[in-house]
Amino acid sequence: MISDALRYPYSNDEAVRTLLIGGLLALTSVLVVPAIVLVGYAMRVIRSVAHGSERAPVFEDWGDMFREGVRGTVVAVAYALLTAAGAVVIVGGAAALSADASVIGTVVLIVGGLLWLGLAAFAAYVTPAALANVAEEGRIADGFDVGTLRPVLTSGSYATAWLIGAGFVLAGGVVSGVFGGIPAVAPLVAAFVGFYAGVAAYYVIGRAWGRRDGVDVSETDTESVSRPAA
Repeated sequence: MISDALRYPYSNDEAVRTLLIGGLLALTSVLVVPAIVLVGYAMRVIRSVAHGSERAPVFEDWGDMFREGVRGTVVAVAYALLTAAGAVVIVGGAAALSADASVIGTVVLIVGGLLWLGLAAFAAYVTPAALANVAEEGRIADGFDVGTLRPVLTSGSYATAWLIGAGFVLAGGVVSGVFGGIPAVAPLVAAFVGFYAGVAAYYVIGRAWGRRDGVDVSETDTESVSRPAA
């Protein structure tokens, strides 16, 4: 799976164009709209791979991709806000309880921090599956469909895929960090390497999502795979 994932970002007939556009979008993602388009592209990757395609989507049908990205962004932001709210409640409460600087207070603060880290890890673990369900079904509410997400999240195939995907992202960060001391180059390397690593990561998520019960991974019709659900 790892070698397949590493080949996947340049597997279509317009690989150079796809990687160039993806890197430029990542480079300008601070402008928000490019970031939303990238979310839409990631969701297309998940859906395409889940339905058996081994060719990376190209950047086309920009309006549909943007609308799909909006739905995915809403879901991702919701999980991020859950983490932020948890941080305020858990760490804030722990800090208040530990104000006396006693040993017990310090322990409470540490436990609060660990609880927040657990919540952040949970959100990071759930979000790719949530995006996959939105990509498949086409509704924001599907990102919070516990009945559909629970069996996927508790499966060994998804856990393995998530760890591999996280490894790709981490490796991309390490590669980008090597060039961190070169101001003229660092942003470009981070953008293009980050896009490549992200596509590889969402490839393995798509593979795991396609193995869940009820998905016909033999479906490779490009029209049904590349376009978002209604």
